Amino acid sequence: MHINARAEAASRSGSTVQRTLHSINSHKFDAMSSLGHLIASGVMERYPRLRFLVAEIGCGWIPFWLQEFDHYQQARMRLPLKPSDYFHRQVSSTFISDAVGGYLLEDYGQDNFMWSSDYPHPACTWPDSGLIIDADLGHLAPEVRAKIVWGNVADMFNSGRPPLPPDPPGNRSDLQTWLASHPDFGASSRLKDERREALVSSTSD
Repeated sequence: MHINARAEAASRSGSTVQRTLHSINSHKFDAMSSLGHLIASGVMERYPRLRFLVAEIGCGWIPFWLQEFDHYQQARMRLPLKPSDYFHRQVSSTFISDAVGGYLLEDYGQDNFMWSSDYPHPACTWPDSGLIIDADLGHLAPEVRAKIVWGNVADMFNSGRPPLPPDPPGNRSDLQTWLASHPDFGASSRLKDERREALVSSTSD
């Protein structure tokens, strides 16, 4: 289920605040609702081998949401397993740049969360992907980081077989020139936010 898979299309005519809040809130609300229905209606109970992937939605919000789901499920509905058990058994979530989710991965979600760059979409982390991985996942043990970066994806889509080795880097001498002419590329890189903050700071001095 992609981040933009929803019952109602996002309005492009709304205010900047509305569009911003849609990106902050509505993407997560849509995923919560979709997964909530799939779990609470018993779909995952009836089809225990069916796997679900929520794409580009992040993972830092998931532990609290599942905690709430488990709590209210106990009081209001009865399923053979807790909602969090169904999630951990059958659901994966990809994240692009999620410092909170990366922090939690030391103890939570190592079998369910997957890193992604979203390349070649403009809202990707390229060309800062390696730096973002180090920032978000650098505290993890190498074997855990490997699971998040490629292992979980290989388990889901390639019977556990690792991907082919990456091609060696090409000529990057023109990279900065290209990026300067494509200012919207790499929008999901927090390093771009840092560069933007530095620019604002320098112009306000």
